[in-house]
Amino acid sequence: MATYKTQFGEKPPVGSYAGFGERPDKDGNWSFPSTDDMTSNIEIAKLHPKLRKSISNIITRAKAHSNVYVIEIVAGVRPLSKHKLLRKKNVLKHNYKDSHHLTGTSFRITFVSIGGTAVTKYLHGTTGFIATANEAHWTEIGKIAEDEGFHWGGNKRDNLFQQYTHADYGKGWNKNYFEFRDCGRQRGAKKYWTRTKDADQWFELGCPPG
Repeated sequence: MATYKTQFGEKPPVGSYAGFGERPDKDGNWSFPSTDDMTSNIEIAKLHPKLRKSISNIITRAKAHSNVYVIEIVAGVRPLSKHKLLRKKNVLKHNYKDSHHLTGTSFRITFVSIGGTAVTKYLHGTTGFIATANEAHWTEIGKIAEDEGFHWGGNKRDNLFQQYTHADYGKGWNKNYFEFRDCGRQRGAKKYWTRTKDADQWFELGCPPG
């Protein structure tokens, strides 16, 4: 049974299966290592407590990379109403219980700068597809995230976790998306909805990072 304790609880998004988030204490400290980006810290604080440190590590390690990647989290846990809106717009196809965003076990990022040079709209080229010139940078972030235990949406196949030398590694389209899949690495978040919650309304994870 999970035994987490938030500092100052942020209520879970309505209709999600996520638990309470946290706010920094009076000295500005979080329960996880703080990044240089407050927007990312706020998003991390709403995700599953056992994933927060690893997500923070991804941002810190990206910046420490020789290419100095500054990245920011742009989407984390979301309410059911947001999922329904994206379904209505035909952005999403899957059922809400299959969404890792509704269980606090996934996030999306964007690049802010690379090597000190600001970048914008870095995910897609002018055609709306991933620009080939950007693939190498995304792959570096994908490797860092997978080393921290997250499945990377940028893989062309679903079974390429840490298969860095495979021809299809990093050739997928969903490059700014990362999710935690538990021990078996099976996709889909439905398994989380059946698990017992603790006092902070969080469920236990199998094989958490760290």
